[in-house]
Amino acid sequence: MLRSSIRRAVAVLASATLALSFAAGSAHAASVTITNNNCSSFNWDASTSTLTCVTGSTSGVPSCSINASPTSLAVGGGSVTLSMNCSNSPTSYAWGGASYTTQSGNTATANITATTAFTGTASNGAGTSATASKTVSVSTGGGGGGGAISCPGFNATHVIEESWTSPVRTPSAMGGNDAIVVHFQTGSGSSTLGSLSSIGAAEWGSSPSWRIGTLSTVPCDFGGVGATVVARQEATSEITVSFTVGTQYKAYPLLQTNTDYYLNIMNYTPSTCQSTGVCSMSALLVKKGVQ
Repeated sequence: MLRSSIRRAVAVLASATLALSFAAGSAHAASVTITNNNCSSFNWDASTSTLTCVTGSTSGVPSCSINASPTSLAVGGGSVTLSMNCSNSPTSYAWGGASYTTQSGNTATANITATTAFTGTASNGAGTSATASKTVSVSTGGGGGGGAISCPGFNATHVIEESWTSPVRTPSAMGGNDAIVVHFQTGSGSSTLGSLSSIGAAEWGSSPSWRIGTLSTVPCDFGGVGATVVARQEATSEITVSFTVGTQYKAYPLLQTNTDYYLNIMNYTPSTCQSTGVCSMSALLVKKGVQ
């Protein structure tokens, strides 16, 4: 019986190390070592005296972590690039925890407007990894507005921060009844005086309806009247206001140095925005006429 069992085991296993021991004093007391590099574990069926090999990755289940760039965003959010780094040679990846713009194997991208926890798993022949997680934070501060900005009467307010020293083009999702507030603070140096600049938001997706844009010293100012309003514009695909700082240049609006300004944007007819992304805008601050 012992020899028959060993023959069956050897027929299944052939070359890493498994030791079988049989109690001393039995009719067939013995021990045998069987090695096999293709088995992740072994199953013993006592009823049939059969030892079987469970195949799988010899390197084991993947262990993963997620990297994100950037790991934090200013008010309004933006684009995030993600990568899943795993041990033990995964053959497939699965992303979760957010809506992704793109996914390709162990990489993904997403556009977020609020703090988001990204998750992912990886699999190989040995099984599926534990869920890895990476949180990317989005600031809720209003950037010169004294805290978070929320415009009354809108479903959501998307705040975009533009830096005077290093402006970048920043996209933001916008629903039909949402508002976008683009905030920036003018500089103080002599190089800012009298130069022609502009602040605007261009269509990011297909053109929706008419928009109203108001440049003001107050966020959520859509009235177009009063001492706080610098300029007001209506357009379909792009709202852009040109201005100078500190020194008047031709007929352009004059802004003050070291002052917070807000380009407040709303849809004139919200009902024309029917799907996600149609109403989205991409904001940009352009200084000295150089983009």
